[in-house]
Amino acid sequence: MRRLTFVSLLLFGFVFLVSASAVLAEKRGVAVMPQVAVDSLPITGDYWALLIGIDQYQHVPKLQSAVKDAQAVREVLVQRYGFARDHVIEIINRQATRKNIEDALYQLRKKAGPQDSVLIYYAGHGQIDQEDQIGYWVPVEGEAQSPGTFISNARIRDEIAKMKAKHVYLVADSCFSGTLFASGRALPPLNDKFFQRLYANKSRWGLTSGMNEPVTDQGKDGHSMFAYFFLKLLKENEDPYLVPSHIYDQIAPLIGRNTDQQPRSEPLQNAGDEGGQFVFRLASASGSPVLVKPISPVLSPPPKDVDVDAYNNLDSLTKLAEKREQAWAKVQTFAAQKSVTR
Repeated sequence: MRRLTFVSLLLFGFVFLVSASAVLAEKRGVAVMPQVAVDSLPITGDYWALLIGIDQYQHVPKLQSAVKDAQAVREVLVQRYGFARDHVIEIINRQATRKNIEDALYQLRKKAGPQDSVLIYYAGHGQIDQEDQIGYWVPVEGEAQSPGTFISNARIRDEIAKMKAKHVYLVADSCFSGTLFASGRALPPLNDKFFQRLYANKSRWGLTSGMNEPVTDQGKDGHSMFAYFFLKLLKENEDPYLVPSHIYDQIAPLIGRNTDQQPRSEPLQNAGDEGGQFVFRLASASGSPVLVKPISPVLSPPPKDVDVDAYNNLDSLTKLAEKREQAWAKVQTFAAQKSVTR
């Protein structure tokens, strides 16, 4: 009788530990990707990429790592994930005007077919209207406090919604990018049909470096912290298939522990998502050749140089004016206390 009680206790303890582990895993968002065989997922469409990186702004403060981030994404897409050279469009610095960005989105809408997958990567300034919570991308010629020179998130979503492509994955490393999203939703169960189900359904997903807060330009190895961990995962991944929800699970905790920003990843709001996800496929899983030749996109002529010395000096002039006001306030206070008159 005593032995039976001991065995019962052991069984109870085992069940308790298993149940507790499941609860902890659910609360922490731990997800184990199902194991799949190489080339087990039939992908019939082409892969396209639009990569935008802006450091050399004309009217607002310059950045240091956006261009390097975008170029590094290009390299890993071509070398490890089989993106064809002529299907990757780069818009860098002076080329990244509002016209060129919007034209590139329009061209993708025309070129990407119903079975194709599109990745859009933006690294640059973001802006938000705090009153209306409207978010924007800031092109190279964007002017501070001038929304008419920006590209609204609504415009970006509209272009994505009109694309014929089966999957569109937008990755935005910019401030205030969280307004791209709708409310969250539960992920499908992880089983042997996981990737087939995600690839079969149309998707419009996004991954942003933060929610509705500023995000850092500096990080590690010359990249922003967001780009560093995003690239690290793409470079080190050995699974044949990789999806946005898994990318988020891997990099969000690392970014959260190393910055004050919290990445976000889910379907884009009002963009036509139907429950699928973009599927990254290793080149080794498809037999695609490794292409390493740098890509030289043909774009419209760059804008003329603009003298921004006045803007660059604005910050120091503003601080000087503030110091003068503070000094005059002290003089007025002293005069009032000592009954000093002019």
